[in-house]
Amino acid sequence: HQLQAIDEIPCVTLIDEIPIKSETSESEKIITQIVVACFLILPGVLSSNISGFNIGIWMIPLAIFAIVGSINSVNLIDGMDGLAAGIIAIASVASAIYASVITGSVASLPFVVIAGAAVGFLVLNHYPAKIFMGDTGSYALGAGYMAAALLGNTFIFSIIALAVPIVSVIISLLHRAHIITLPVEPLHHTLNYHGMSEQKIILLYWAI
Repeated sequence: HQLQAIDEIPCVTLIDEIPIKSETSESEKIITQIVVACFLILPGVLSSNISGFNIGIWMIPLAIFAIVGSINSVNLIDGMDGLAAGIIAIASVASAIYASVITGSVASLPFVVIAGAAVGFLVLNHYPAKIFMGDTGSYALGAGYMAAALLGNTFIFSIIALAVPIVSVIISLLHRAHIITLPVEPLHHTLNYHGMSEQKIILLYWAI
């Protein structure tokens, strides 16, 4: 009787009521990113000094904008195997060296940790990837990288080191504003659309 009762359970109806995927809206993502940025700002650990210039209270909106921008830049560039992890690794190593020379070895440690995490991830994420980053990884790397830049006083240099994904975001925004037209976005997918192989695009972006 128990087996017969189990067979009679309306399984199709049960499955129909279970959400297969729940996608977070863009506004919810931005709000979450701003909240993450506030964890750095509210304790007052950030200096208001940027490359010798004291910008005072303007450091608050600048820090929020920088962290949100970094998160979304790394997230956008995460479209090919090893692309985002490789760029973050290169930018973090460069920032670590700069921080060590300019502000001392302690400031370089967060960048060393981020570079190590990215390189370790690349072991299984390089083309063809066995594991993938997704939003969780790109958000963590983007936020961690910019937090290290703000806390280590390497802000301007670290922005320059992250220029590839930042430029990619700008191009995508120009496309969405109908100022330019891309067949597909972001830019690395456009290059692939025009015949450049994924491996060549990854190596080109790393080299830049």
